[in-house]
Amino acid sequence: MHEDADKQQALEESVALNRIVLDLLAQKKKEHLRLWIVILALIFVNLLEVGFFVWYESQFEISDVITTTTTVDQDTGEGNGNNIYQAGERATYNEGGD
Repeated sequence: MHEDADKQQALEESVALNRIVLDLLAQKKKEHLRLWIVILALIFVNLLEVGFFVWYESQFEISDVITTTTTVDQDTGEGNGNNIYQAGERATYNEGGD
């Protein structure tokens, strides 16, 4: 009789532990569902952001070839073709190379 009572108590403890485990699993399942909802919402927001960026960039015409022309007028001095640019009050012009 004592053995039957021990077996019954062990069975009740086992059932109680199983219920606790099932409750924990149900809680984790709810947490995982919330996490998946957050992840899917963030993916959706990122896709919207990329879509708006592509739309915004598509409004502008992009040219692959850009040509820039710069014209510089430079005084080469008298005679020897000294090609040094000097400006300002203190500029000196040395044509002889000294």
